[in-house]
This record gives sequence, structure tokens and C-alpha cells, in this order.
Amino acid sequence: MHGGANMARGEMKPQQDIVRSSAHSGLPLSPYVKAGDTIYVSGTVGRDPDSGVIEKDNLGAQTHMALRIVEVLLRQASACLADVIKVTIYLTDMDGFTDVNRAYRTVFGADLPARTCVAVSSLPDPEAQVEIDVVAYRRSA
Repeated sequence: MHGGANMARGEMKPQQDIVRSSAHSGLPLSPYVKAGDTIYVSGTVGRDPDSGVIEKDNLGAQTHMALRIVEVLLRQASACLADVIKVTIYLTDMDGFTDVNRAYRTVFGADLPARTCVAVSSLPDPEAQVEIDVVAYRRSA
């Protein structure tokens, strides 16, 4: 028997160029996965990882915190915000789009990646109004 598709689930070997970060929140996901030179950061909300607090009804603060958490995850993957090539933002209320843009610009400055913003009816964290995931590219040395 050859190949991953024919092997029993516990016998599959991970590819050498894929690195998964450890789950910290108890959720069944990796906060980021590095596949070769590309880093995928899972959806991140603006809940302070140290205090567990989220600024309710403050979309700008939630956006800023989510992006700062993304920045920390990228650093763990040996990358930075300047390496981000694509951002997806999920908003529970598009009326806050201006607040999101303001926070987004303070974090990214002039190095703006491609971006999509989508309205959603809710997010897994019931207090979150925004969730952000990113894709970054960092050529290995």
C-alpha cells in the first residue's frame, strides 16, 4: 500500500515543509500554519489574550487588537505584517466599516495588502464584532 490516501489515519506522516502552531485556546485549529514560504493565520478576534477581555461595542479597538494578535502570530512564524499579501475581514455590522478602516490603516500604514471584507450574521465568539484572517508570504533564507 502506497501514499497517504491509502494509509490508516494514524500512519500518515506530515509533509516536512508544513509547520503547524500549537493550539492555545482549546479550539480544534492551529492559530497559524506555515506551508513552505506561505503562512496562513486562522481567524482572529480582538479578545486580549492575556486578560481575556474584549472591548464590547468598540469595533475599532477590536480590529486593532485582532491585528496585533495576528502580528504576534506572524512573528512566531518568522514573518511580519509587511509580509501579509491577503486579508479577509468578517464583520457582523457593515455600519462599522469606517472604524475598521481607521484601525486597519494605523496597523498596516502604507503597506496595504489585498483585502476582502464580508458581512456575516454572527461569529463564533458572541462578543466579537470582527474576525480577521491573513495570508503572508516570507521567502525562506
